This record gives sequence, C-alpha cells and structure tokens, in this order.
Amino acid sequence: MVTANLCSSDLSSASDKVNHHGLSLKLMKRHIPNELLIVVENWLSSCDACVKWKEVWSVCFEVNFGVRPGSLLSPYLFRDVANLNDCYKRSYADDILLIAVTLSALESLLRASESELQFLDMSISVKKSSCIRIGHRHNVTCASITTYHGQPLHWVSALRHLGVFIVSSRSFKCSLVYARRSFYAAANGLFGKLLNLASEEVILELVRTKCAPILLYKLERFQLGKADRHF
Repeated sequence: MVTANLCSSDLSSASDKVNHHGLSLKLMKRHIPNELLIVVENWLSSCDACVKWKEVWSVCFEVNFGVRPGSLLSPYLFRDVANLNDCYKRSYADDILLIAVTLSALESLLRASESELQFLDMSISVKKSSCIRIGHRHNVTCASITTYHGQPLHWVSALRHLGVFIVSSRSFKCSLVYARRSFYAAANGLFGKLLNLASEEVILELVRTKCAPILLYKLERFQLGKADRHF
C-alpha cells in the first residue's frame, strides 16, 4: 500500500497582487470572446479604493492590481494569471494541494511552485501551510520539507483544505469534529438571541438555512462511518 504525502499551501495576499494588464494578456492567449474580455476589463478598471481614518475619508485612488476577493469570478481569473495548472494537479484560488508518493518528490513540487510564484511576485505563507501523510506509514516521523528560503512546513495530524479537515490515517478520512463545533456554536448563538423573540418554526428555519450548511458542507464527498452518522 502506497503512502501519499500531502502539502496544503496557502499564498500570501495572492488576490491582491494580480496585475490587470497581465491578466488581460493571459485571457487573450486563451482566445476568450472579445465581448467577454471587454466586460472583464471594464469590471477591473472600475476598481477604486480610499482610506478611512476615524471619521475622515481620503481621496479615492485607482487600484491597478488585484481581483476582488469573494467574487465568484475572481478564483478563475487568479488561476489564469498564475498559470497554476502547469504546476498543480488540483488548485482553487490561493489554496493549493500538492500530492506526491515520496518526500523528495513533494519537496520538488513545492520548489517548482515557489519558482513560478516568485516570477509572479507571490509567495507561500508558511504559517498557513502544513503537511500530512495518508497510508500504512502515516504515523512514521518524517523530516520537515522546507521552502526555498529554508523555512520548514510542519507535519500535522489534521490538515485544512478548502474548509475540509483531512486526517492523517491509513486511508483517506475527513474529520467532522470542527464542523460540529462550528455548527453548535452557530446554533447556540441563534438560540441565545432569538429564543424568546421568535416562534419555533422561525428558529428551526433559521437553523436549517444558516446553521445546517456548516455541518453539511462537502458532506457528499465523504464516506461516513458509523461514528460520523451518529453525533
């Protein structure tokens, strides 16, 4: 049975460093329709910002870098400008998951990604990146893989990727402990504020729409065991 080594790496301020002109060139090379290209360029060219200090606002200034965080389109635009598909098998925005059979191969993937990111004036956030092992040798102590600058990425027992906690074990397994904790916190906060102000029907509907998605997020991807089904 092969042991897989996983590294979840997070980029530092990635969305804020996307060059609008470079993004336009990337999209042109992908031969997207001119009409769509014009829409994207107009959307990005209208980015303005200002600074608020107490009750005083600064003069607005134009923002020539970055894609808007939280937008549904931003992760795809970031992926195109960073050309991540050439380095990674699976990536979404600035959350990247590297997978390799050996530690040396995993470190080589990390170095290759750092080289590409350095060209784009981006870097990996060491504090938000970590590694785990899945397979029959998952509990074997390994040396930490290091970044180009010699910073170690630590091995952990549970790794968070796109809101899902992957557990180091003999087979692929995800933990629902953190999702349950967040669900109970959201539900208790809801009960504490509305218990005497709203009907049971309203409270249950709010739990269904606001709290249940926290627990059910990505659940269709899991193979739930008996302990996971009875919580």
